[in-house]
Amino acid sequence: MTTSLGTRVLYGAGGAVGAAKEAAYTMFILLFYTQVLGLSGTVTGLIIAVSLIWDGISDPLVGSLSDRLRSRHGRRHPFMALSIIPLGLGFVGLFTPPQAVVDNSTWLAGWLLFWSLWVRTFVTTFAIPHLALSAEITSDYHERSQVLGARMGFMFLSAVLLPAVALTVIFPEQDGVDGRFDPARYPLYGMLSCAVVWIMATLSTLGTRRHIQPEVAQPGGNSRTTLRTLFSDLRRTLGNRNFRLLIGYDIAATSAYGVISTLNILVWTFFWAFSAAEISIILSLPTLLGVALAMLTLGPLGRRFSKQRLVQLSLTCLILNCLWLYPLQLFGWLPTDSGKLVFILNFVFMLIFM
Repeated sequence: MTTSLGTRVLYGAGGAVGAAKEAAYTMFILLFYTQVLGLSGTVTGLIIAVSLIWDGISDPLVGSLSDRLRSRHGRRHPFMALSIIPLGLGFVGLFTPPQAVVDNSTWLAGWLLFWSLWVRTFVTTFAIPHLALSAEITSDYHERSQVLGARMGFMFLSAVLLPAVALTVIFPEQDGVDGRFDPARYPLYGMLSCAVVWIMATLSTLGTRRHIQPEVAQPGGNSRTTLRTLFSDLRRTLGNRNFRLLIGYDIAATSAYGVISTLNILVWTFFWAFSAAEISIILSLPTLLGVALAMLTLGPLGRRFSKQRLVQLSLTCLILNCLWLYPLQLFGWLPTDSGKLVFILNFVFMLIFM
């Protein structure tokens, strides 16, 4: 069955869920907890690392649970639906620590750890079944690329447009004070993230109900889910050489991306000395252009090149793009009095990256 544009859009909307988490952690959590609330950078980094380790453990376990679920609502939708409300509330919790918690660094660290684990857990219980749902929407090789491309498009757009809008509307400079250093504004960002998650996740969950597979929508079944079966599934999956190679690449790529994206807000603020408005532009416009170009060329390129070749070409461009802008600044080869030129070069850098 050919997937319609509406189906691709409704499915793709679910990509905003993981993007909201990425936006929170790459753009605001580090700045908020260290520069605004005064929590140690080392402690904040350790807490984020612990939550990422939990992410790595929970992802395959949720995938196995979803594969084994038997219900009249299918294997994927129950996990997705039950994740929506608690996930949204998690963003509110992250950005609204009570004053009594803020005044005690130990309590503040505990607060960040609790809500980080909470948010990452419910992102997992939504995003992993949502990703697996793509195989139940279509079995066609090229159509699945388009379906997953829509998901990736929403992820990219949400990950940058959400903080871009926030920097413009919630964190603008006022009376000479940078809004990013005003703690009273962060609860608004938590509520904005909550609203985005609730709306986009609900649209995706309800909009893809007709793709519930009849053969897995019946109660019953002989397979019992235990910790032993979950870890057996994990061990069998890791026994696949191609999967191990993909995991190895993903660890390296996401580690590099995580370092870049996490430090971006600090680098743009203190290294390039951009205002909140300038950061908002650099985040949003290159991404809109980059995603549009990618979506327009994905089909033709996918028919001409294999997925492996496209990955190789993309990685080559990404690596080369990392080698020009920052060395120019570090070696003093950029004019010190040309803020406009520096802004344009950062814009070009982000466009190529996206």
